[in-house]
Order: sequence, then C-alpha cells, then structure tokens
Amino acid sequence: MKIEYKIGSENYNVLIKEKIDNSISKKINSIQSDKKVLLIYDSKIDKKLVDRLIKILKQSGCLFIALEFQGSKKNKTEKSLLNLIDIMIDNKFTKKSIVISFGGGVLSDLAALAASLYYRGTIYFNIPSTMTAIIDSCIGGKTAINYKNIINSVGNYYHPHAVFIFNDVI
Repeated sequence: MKIEYKIGSENYNVLIKEKIDNSISKKINSIQSDKKVLLIYDSKIDKKLVDRLIKILKQSGCLFIALEFQGSKKNKTEKSLLNLIDIMIDNKFTKKSIVISFGGGVLSDLAALAASLYYRGTIYFNIPSTMTAIIDSCIGGKTAINYKNIINSVGNYYHPHAVFIFNDVI
C-alpha cells in the first residue's frame, strides 16, 4: 500500500509492505542521489532484518556505512548528533547522500535531525519500528535531541523523503 501526502509544496509517501523488500532500492534508484548511505539501526532490531536490509542496499549498488545505535533516551544528545555528522563529513557525504534510520522514536529523532542539519538537509528515509516513530518523527516530521536535561529542546521539523513501514519490523 502507498499513502501519499503533501506538506506545503513537497510530496511525501509512506509505503506499507509485509516484509523488508527492494522497495527501498527502487526508491533510491528513482531519486537523484549519489547512493552514499548512512544506515543507522537500533540495537534492538532483529539482526536478520538488519542483514536483509544491508543485502538489499549492497545489491542496489549503494556505498554505505551501517551504524548500530542504542536507541535509549540517554543517547539522544548533542554528542550523538555530532558523531553522526562527523561520520558524514569523514566519509564525504554530500547533499545528495542518504540517511536511513531503522528503529524507534529516539533513533528517528536523532537521525532526522542530523539529516536536516547536514548541508541544510540531505535525503532522509525512515524505517520505523514503533508506533511512536511512525506517528511522531515519521509522518509528524518532529526531530530533536535533549540538551541540558531539557527533553526535545533542540530540534526542528524535517519530513522523511520516504517512510517504509514493514510488518515484519513492527
């Protein structure tokens, strides 16, 4: 199933599928990207699902970095945010590179904020694993980190170019 929605002049879509499939590689191939991907996945995600996604990215010809992240609120910090941006800088990501978050709301908030800040916005895909991630940071576009012990005090709104909801992940 595909749900399309518009915010301002931008079109977005949500793809709902039974299992992780090559719809991600089809989307990557349909947009103007440099096929450099930073895949940030939650340590709670089943490794078989992560491996399937990595295999799909490899088959589509992407150059990617897979980064495991513990999606706990204690890691929703400026240090984690700057670490993601440092990885993009060190690997010469461009405005046409892609950040993919694969996890819950904490990870989605952090990855989306990094994607929104790098070169004032790079391509961002979201594969949510929780209802909070689906509603809040995916479709809602809310991104943030906790700063000086204030929850979500530094953030913005940045909608994913695509959301992939896979029933085998949720």
